[in-house]
Amino acid sequence: MDDKKVPQITSDEVYSASEVPPNNPRKPTRRKKLLLTGLIAIAVVLLAITLAYAYWFQNPNKVVSDALIHAINAKSTTYTGTVTVAGPTKMVATVNGGVVSDAGTLNARLAYEAGGKKYSIDGNAIIDKKNDVYFRVKNIDSLVNNYRQAIPADSLGLFDQVIDTIDDKWIKVSAEDVKSFSPDLLKQKECLNDIAADMQNDNTVRNELVDLYKKHPFITIDRTLGAKDGSLGYVLKTNDQAEVSFAKEIKNTAFYKSLVKCDSNFAAKSDDQLRQFTDGLGAKDGVELWVDRWSHQVTRIAFSQRGTDQTTNISIEPKLNRPVAVVTPKESTTVDQLQKDIQSLLQGPQPASPAQ
Repeated sequence: MDDKKVPQITSDEVYSASEVPPNNPRKPTRRKKLLLTGLIAIAVVLLAITLAYAYWFQNPNKVVSDALIHAINAKSTTYTGTVTVAGPTKMVATVNGGVVSDAGTLNARLAYEAGGKKYSIDGNAIIDKKNDVYFRVKNIDSLVNNYRQAIPADSLGLFDQVIDTIDDKWIKVSAEDVKSFSPDLLKQKECLNDIAADMQNDNTVRNELVDLYKKHPFITIDRTLGAKDGSLGYVLKTNDQAEVSFAKEIKNTAFYKSLVKCDSNFAAKSDDQLRQFTDGLGAKDGVELWVDRWSHQVTRIAFSQRGTDQTTNISIEPKLNRPVAVVTPKESTTVDQLQKDIQSLLQGPQPASPAQ
């Protein structure tokens, strides 16, 4: 036997019958590359679709339009807000409450400064489904205390009793009280309540206004304010041409016809009068609107009015479709009873004046 050296076979060159190397070892690599390329292409397409949707969904015109339509369609609204006045008289009012179609609540705290003196007063108001109104004023004494010096000393005791009769007491103004004062006013209020209920419950009435606004979107975006606390901000103004078109066609809606039926004073005989339905939505410096980035619901409305000697700033933060609890007080004094109590005080023996 020839003593030639036998070449060694490495383990990489040993194959079992089931592991016979393919004729073209490049094919699996190519398939993997094709699969990877396909996955990347799909991911890019999905990303493009997502970005396109996000761009469309957060397009300023869509965001604002959605916000206005959500506001029209809202079944109820709760809110907080502030009103500040800077000028010869300085005032800060903070408010909160809620509104449904035929009832609502309002709580307010007012602090103001005039003539170098400061005043503060709190108040509450409730209107229920029966058109009965309840209101309460607190801290009246602090409000009128600065005027006590102008009251004769022998009348101070009576003055204090009258204030005590009103201060922090719920006073009820019933629908019947309003009727006795002004039958037409009560009839108008009941009629407007019916319109509000129709807006809440009748899709035809509500959608008619929504479709009309979509046709003539008279509220335009003057500039964007960026994002803050999850909301997108815009400064809005009105488009005169679209506003005129909207105003002309609103007289054909069931909403407008119902208003005129309630009170003929709502009827407009000219285009300028029709525009009164939309005037005021664009303050001189524009209305600042903030809208939730994802729900497209209004989160804040703010605007300023500048006069010759004072500036008023108003900011409201609404929350749509939140539960609104309208609970009337268990104890209250009617207007008629209040008048009798005050007359009794005025006609009765004069109380002793407080010690000086």
